[in-house]
Amino acid sequence: MADFKVRKFSQDEIICEEGSIGNVAYILTAGSVEISVDVKGQKKVLTVLKPVTVFGVMALVLKGNKRTATATALENVEVVEIDKEEFDEYIEKSPRVISATLKTLVERLKETTSRLKKHEELNMY
Repeated sequence: MADFKVRKFSQDEIICEEGSIGNVAYILTAGSVEISVDVKGQKKVLTVLKPVTVFGVMALVLKGNKRTATATALENVEVVEIDKEEFDEYIEKSPRVISATLKTLVERLKETTSRLKKHEELNMY
C-alpha cells in the first residue's frame, strides 16, 4: 500500500458526505468511523467501522458516483485512499465474475439503504 495516499482525519471530521460525488474509496487502518444517513433531517447511524475495513466503494461503482452515506471520524482516523482510476484498473484486471459480483452487491446494498431510510422506525445501530 506504499503507492497509495495515506490521509488522517481528526475526531468529528467528515470524511465523505452523503449525496456528494465520490472519487475515492478508503481503507480504514486506524481509529473508528461512523456511517450514517439523513432521514427526514435526522442523522441515523447505520454502523461503526473499525480497522481494517474498506468503505466508500459504492460511489466508485454506482452510476453518477454519488455517496449513499456520510462517514465521520469518531476519533483520530487514518485511511489509505484508493482513487477511482486505480480502482477501475483493478476491476478491469480482475476476473469478470468478481466485477459482476461486486456490482451486484453494491446495487443490493444501495437498495437496502434506501429501504432503511424509508422505514425510519426500524432500529438503526
